[in-house]
Amino acid sequence: FIATGKVHHDTLNLAATGNMLRTYHVASTGIDGLNYVPYHWGSAWLFAQWANLIGIDVLKFYQLSFPVIVIPFFFGGVVALAIFLRNRRRDEGSQPTRLSGSFWGVFIAIAVGIAPIVGLDAMGVWTSNVMISESYTIAVPAALLFAAVVMSWADGLNPNATSLAESKLGVIDLLFLLVVIPGGIVLLGYLKISLMALAFAAVVYLGWRLKLYRRIQFLAAMLITAVVFYLTYKRVSLPAHHEGFVPLDYLSNFVPLPWWPFFLFVHLAWTWTYAVYRLRRENIHDLGELGTALKERRIVDVELIVALALVGVVPGLIIHIDGGSAFYFSDVQRWLAGAMLLSWIAFAGTRLWPTRSPDARPGIGGWPTRRLLIALLFVAAACSIVLNALHWPLIMLRQNVAIREQLYEIADHPVTTGRIRNFVNLRDPAILAVGLRNSPNYSMATALAQLQSTPASIRRQEALFIPQSDNHYWTSLARPVECSFQSFVGPALAGIAMVDGMPAVGCKLSKYYGVGSFAPRTAMEQAEETSDSALCARAKTIGATTVISMRFPGDSVVRRDINCRLGST
Repeated sequence: FIATGKVHHDTLNLAATGNMLRTYHVASTGIDGLNYVPYHWGSAWLFAQWANLIGIDVLKFYQLSFPVIVIPFFFGGVVALAIFLRNRRRDEGSQPTRLSGSFWGVFIAIAVGIAPIVGLDAMGVWTSNVMISESYTIAVPAALLFAAVVMSWADGLNPNATSLAESKLGVIDLLFLLVVIPGGIVLLGYLKISLMALAFAAVVYLGWRLKLYRRIQFLAAMLITAVVFYLTYKRVSLPAHHEGFVPLDYLSNFVPLPWWPFFLFVHLAWTWTYAVYRLRRENIHDLGELGTALKERRIVDVELIVALALVGVVPGLIIHIDGGSAFYFSDVQRWLAGAMLLSWIAFAGTRLWPTRSPDARPGIGGWPTRRLLIALLFVAAACSIVLNALHWPLIMLRQNVAIREQLYEIADHPVTTGRIRNFVNLRDPAILAVGLRNSPNYSMATALAQLQSTPASIRRQEALFIPQSDNHYWTSLARPVECSFQSFVGPALAGIAMVDGMPAVGCKLSKYYGVGSFAPRTAMEQAEETSDSALCARAKTIGATTVISMRFPGDSVVRRDINCRLGST
């Protein structure tokens, strides 16, 4: 932001929301008062608390702490569920579960894909989501661990019962059933709407498939879950996203037409892999045997993951969700099916290769033909895995080098090559510091960020005002069509809500991010609208008693504090 102003608006929106939760305890973006924004703001609230804990601002937490804390938690959640599922099947007294090399090989294949990135993108399978969606990255492991807790509770109900519906329920069990499970699904909704929807779908499917609805306690739990699901959805879903029926929207926007017939097979590949593996383990070879297994409820796990995978695809096929976010419904199956698959095949003592016959010829001539085929496929997949694993780190390094080159140029030490290997020539902290200080947005950004050094108890009594005449601030974002998100800069950097902070006249407002709930400006600010009394009247609506008025002419900062209690400055 300081060097170029080229910042994705998601970053500013999330930092602004986290700051408003941290300062005012309100889920708002703070762009013009503290209007509540229906959004899954649970991750922003959580990150604001962690930022408090370690003593940094919210934007720094997103930039620096999120990769260190949350991304490992994401992968840890997948691994933990796999180990939990494996231990559920472990005989008492047997050796503890040990992760094998195969485990990590399969795990990495699930995480980065076994087909080239170009092919995955063509099928709407994106591998960047762990890095670009903080809400998804925190919600998926939370959901997987919550599923493990629910299964652990169900396992401990009554080992002698022939089915869950016949289990004996004590007071604590009823509390778990009627409060903890619905409450957990609500919390998932505040982290990510897609996870709440899929968790609710799992409750409905299992309630029907296991006939739990026949027992009043389980039926009550299902009804409570339905009610809280509806109420939570109303609180976390932005009305602008309710855009009606748009058939095949996700396919039309993100999958080339020739690939449509293959979409369900490739997009849900890990679900089908798990299903086929489990059917083979159950010795199910034809539709008759499959029907028998379904009747006997021997493969409820397969039924559930297939049902959730298909339910997850439906939103993208029937409605429009901005930015391709329908993916967050369908991609969950990859991690759930992956953990379930890992729980069966990738632990110490499990063979992934076909066993060699004792009568086979020695040397390569004795290799079974299917082992040769597997080896060839393995080499192709391994090449894709390596290239996929390097794809995003290389993009990040190129962007890092590009911004360093920009700072070096500003500091009159131009080194322009665009090559990653020149990173070693762009590490002088003195030159980088000069480039940063001479950058166009340096004075403005540091002045706004300095406002966060004030204790939150004082910031809660403050509001920020930047007049529309301040061209520097209102054009500080350099990406095309970013005027709609200029208002986020102040709350994101300063941690204080703005008053009269809507974008300039003529700016076409986005209908998303809560911006669409405001009326666009139709005329420039008048003198009476920016008077001390008018600004104090606006500040009073959010409980503020001080208005900090700031302007940024050139490289300077002009600040004026309006004390609304005394009427003086």
